[in-house]
Amino acid sequence: MKKIFIPILLLCLIPSVLFAAEMSFGVDKSSFPKGEEFLVKVYLDTDNVMVNALEGVITFPADLLELKETRDGNSSINFWIEKPASVSSGEVLFSGITAGGFSGDQRFLFSMIFESKKGGEGLIDFKNVQVLQNDGVGTKVSTKTEPFSLVVSG
Repeated sequence: MKKIFIPILLLCLIPSVLFAAEMSFGVDKSSFPKGEEFLVKVYLDTDNVMVNALEGVITFPADLLELKETRDGNSSINFWIEKPASVSSGEVLFSGITAGGFSGDQRFLFSMIFESKKGGEGLIDFKNVQVLQNDGVGTKVSTKTEPFSLVVSG
């Protein structure tokens, strides 16, 4: 009896879902010549969980890239508490909510236009991301993030 009970107990303690949401970037290519402008889209896949709030920071190599502009038209977020914007060198802060919530695959959040400044390799990545469920209490949704690796030639 003891041999059966322990594995069943351990299975109950393992979370059934490793992550319920994923933040990622959408970019047409990963290599850019010096001086080229390119668009990076930010997406959230909710894994069918209704969410209504999110926040976080996007980091980028400020020595390689210059943030020219952020765009939030057609976003799944309809009220930005902190519109996506550069708050310090190499960082873009964002925070927003959507009344009633939303769910789905590759929900568009916002985009950023970068210009490559000099040759090198770097990552555009997420930091301190929080996604909250539309459940009346703001339960945190476990979130996985996917960085974007890029190369600037020149």
